[in-house]
Amino acid sequence: MLMKKFKQIASTRFDEQVDKGSSMRQFATQQRDLLQSFYRFKKAYEFVLIPLSAIIGIVIVFKLYVPGGVSDHPVGAIITFIITLASCIAAIVSENRKSFQQPIRHLREILEEFNNEE
Repeated sequence: MLMKKFKQIASTRFDEQVDKGSSMRQFATQQRDLLQSFYRFKKAYEFVLIPLSAIIGIVIVFKLYVPGGVSDHPVGAIITFIITLASCIAAIVSENRKSFQQPIRHLREILEEFNNEE
């Protein structure tokens, strides 16, 4: 699903054969809508997947490398989980700001300029 949405954004092209002013507005609107849709999906996907992946990873690492596993060291597992989530959240927030929030804001500004020119 993630790749399908990404391909949809990546394959959108600007058609130069139609009225440029109207077409540019439509293209910017389409790009904004696709990017917002992908961003919403990505946030929901990460909200579920990141904690689940962290739990699975911690259980596996503790089972392989820590004698007794998670059941004998629950505090260590919880601390590891919190550190893992904190680092993932920091990376995701930075990525979302750079790759989604700023481009969506720029597309909104472009659309506002089109609306102000009318």
